[in-house]
Amino acid sequence: MRIFQRLLPGKKDLRKKERKNSKTLAFKRSPNFYGEFNTFPAVSVILIGLSVILLATALLTNENDFTTAVLVVVALANFLTALIISAFTETKGINPLFSSMLYPPLIISRAKFFSELNVFGDACFIPKEVAGSDDTIQFNPTGEYKGFDYKKEMFSTDTKKTAGIFTTPSSESLMLCLKNDYSLSLLHYEEETSDLTEELKEITKEIFCESFPLCEDVTLTQNGDEMIFSLKAFALTDGCRIVRDESPKCCTASPCPICSLIAAATAEYSGKIVSVSAVRPDFKKGDLTVILKVLSHQPTGEGHGSLN
Repeated sequence: MRIFQRLLPGKKDLRKKERKNSKTLAFKRSPNFYGEFNTFPAVSVILIGLSVILLATALLTNENDFTTAVLVVVALANFLTALIISAFTETKGINPLFSSMLYPPLIISRAKFFSELNVFGDACFIPKEVAGSDDTIQFNPTGEYKGFDYKKEMFSTDTKKTAGIFTTPSSESLMLCLKNDYSLSLLHYEEETSDLTEELKEITKEIFCESFPLCEDVTLTQNGDEMIFSLKAFALTDGCRIVRDESPKCCTASPCPICSLIAAATAEYSGKIVSVSAVRPDFKKGDLTVILKVLSHQPTGEGHGSLN
């Protein structure tokens, strides 16, 4: 799990010091996180570097003798060997098509489960500070939801507000992975000193372009109460296609681990309750757009479950 730590009141000096002395994200990759990868490309680079050193030595000595000839021959041999290794070896990795096939049945089944119980609202993500829990909570309402006091029970039947179902987000395993395999620190957003949109863009970009390279770039724009994330050249669009063939509603009622992680990260970092308003994959370009809506009733800072 990714740790989205919100420092307690009265820790402003410590928060500013940590923000000044470190990046928003500080990843530490576990040695065995990706398994053992092919090391031949690294060998190729070493051989090419060695050939350059040998040629430079031969040129600088400027001696037309047997030693210079040997250096040139060895350098050429290293260079050709490096080219052969690079041309005929591949780096191990996970096939994106295979990865995208892992979760669609579970996402579709969960959405059908909500539908059978007449729970038709979009998935909302309640940050742990509001919920008073260890992690972000997903809530699917039966109708319009503006925010209400969190109760630690699976089903909410408070007819004065909104009935619905509390569940664990599908991104929980990704968050646990980030917690266990990375040394990650995410400081809570400060409205008076930070740009929420810019910082969230950097956070999601580091996750999906560097730590888990699933796309080429991430952009984020804000339009009123909506936050629009765009993942360029998203690698798992085949999974999106299967889910949307069942129903586009599945994407907002039961978000996949990727969309769920974006929503959970946004909720935790901003300290606000957000809902997944729309998910729009572009199968021609291979892009993915996730639209989150910041709900009107938000924490007042008076304790867990205090909303305005």
